[in-house]
Amino acid sequence: MTMRRVLCLPALLALAVAGGGARAAEAVAPPVMYPATLWQGRGEAVVRVLNRMDSHVETLTVPVDGVGSYKTLHIAVHRCLDRPATLAADAAVSASVTDDTDPTTKFDGWMLANEPALSVFASPLYQIRVVSCEGDQRDPGVPPLPAPQVATRIVAAQPGSAQDQPGDSGDLSGAPGMIQMAPAAPAAPASRAPA
Repeated sequence: MTMRRVLCLPALLALAVAGGGARAAEAVAPPVMYPATLWQGRGEAVVRVLNRMDSHVETLTVPVDGVGSYKTLHIAVHRCLDRPATLAADAAVSASVTDDTDPTTKFDGWMLANEPALSVFASPLYQIRVVSCEGDQRDPGVPPLPAPQVATRIVAAQPGSAQDQPGDSGDLSGAPGMIQMAPAAPAAPASRAPA
């Protein structure tokens, strides 16, 4: 059975000063990384178009930043993302859809493969569904990560420095960067109740 020792910060500083002085530690920022659940960017979107007039189904592979066409329908793909292999499969496509027969019918937004009812291209002639994302991996196109915060340093006095006076017993209250604690308040006198 192993025992662990838990030391508080003042005890660690006292050990460092007693052991030959504290060395100034450099503050290191944590590494910048994307979360493991972040959707991955792909180079091509696979969409399925249903022509309601003749029940014909056409599968189109449209490159990202490209336009795919089927009869009077035009599908411009802006981004294609799929989930990482560690999660359940799904695909999301950011697309703009226009139809030459009805210029008022437009779509601009995200379409999900597993949730086709969330974003529907409202056309009486065509139904569009996302099948998957394929092709080479690309940058997911997420906004930049926030800058990591660097921890502040605690600097302890070196033994033999101007702050280390003879007779000190490791009191670091005057060291730069140290937090000074307020002295305990004196106890209030107990009041006596009249008899």
